[in-house]
Amino acid sequence: MLRRSNVFKNILRTSFQEKVVYTPVGAISSDLPAGKYLPGQFFIAKNYEYRGLVLLSQETEVIGENVQLPKSFETSYMVLCDERDTMDSKSQIDYLDYFLNDGEVTYTMNIDILPHREIIPAGDTNVTFQNQVADFYFKKSENPWPTAPNNPKLVPTSNLLSLTDKRNIKLKKYVKVTNNVRVSVIPIYLGQGFIRDRRISGESFSRNDFIKSRHYWQYHITLENLSNEPLELIERLWYIYEDNESEEGESSEGSLKRVAGRGVVGKHPILFNATQPFKYTSTLDISTGKGHMWGKFIFESRLDGRPVEVFVPKFELSSVVDYADY
Repeated sequence: MLRRSNVFKNILRTSFQEKVVYTPVGAISSDLPAGKYLPGQFFIAKNYEYRGLVLLSQETEVIGENVQLPKSFETSYMVLCDERDTMDSKSQIDYLDYFLNDGEVTYTMNIDILPHREIIPAGDTNVTFQNQVADFYFKKSENPWPTAPNNPKLVPTSNLLSLTDKRNIKLKKYVKVTNNVRVSVIPIYLGQGFIRDRRISGESFSRNDFIKSRHYWQYHITLENLSNEPLELIERLWYIYEDNESEEGESSEGSLKRVAGRGVVGKHPILFNATQPFKYTSTLDISTGKGHMWGKFIFESRLDGRPVEVFVPKFELSSVVDYADY
């Protein structure tokens, strides 16, 4: 766990001949903001143990199981992760952000979405921050800028302003607890892209002859074990419902797809307790701009080997994007 002193100690420890090496990662900030953290704020991710840098904030509606309760909201942040901290194979987490590039899905590594409570602000102590796109979104300047108070020399570039315009959308986080495991899902619409269908090898063809238009989403899933019983994720089962809409916008009976597999994103994470959550990001595509997705995970107790069933909340797939006010 993180050690709080005048200087943060990086959780990534290198053990060699029973010797533990600590790396300083920044000073704890005593100047906490009254509201949101601003772009350029350095921080430590409390339960994910990496150094980070805030890119932008996003208003997030939290949708729980009890629909009778009033709506609740929280602030989420799109952040950069220090790539030295995410190389730890023990964490098993790949921090990815997907996007459409010329109609095809691609991704950038070491980008995450965090809730406000996960951020421990750190001051500017001239400790280096390593992320391959940091210089793309920030530049150093002596001119004042309304950015993070602990790091006034780091100002947004036009690329970050453009990203903010594009990603300034209201998010929805769906939450469900089953058998002491909390599952949170944040779906994000990426846009309309295409898949290629090249069935004839060596034959010349027009690109449009073999392209099928699809709607794409990425979804961020966080798994938290609220007990002290270690659980290993064994299987997953997804149901993807796709609405069928006519060109006039009228809905008819949709189609349901079932997808099952071992683990998630090629991993079988073990959840020990609430301070060691697991998260992953994946994508899906359907032919229309509207649908739903839900499912379940099958865990196995590391204490007695019994199966533990955990349900994923039903979440909406919508191509309609609600932009937030600045």
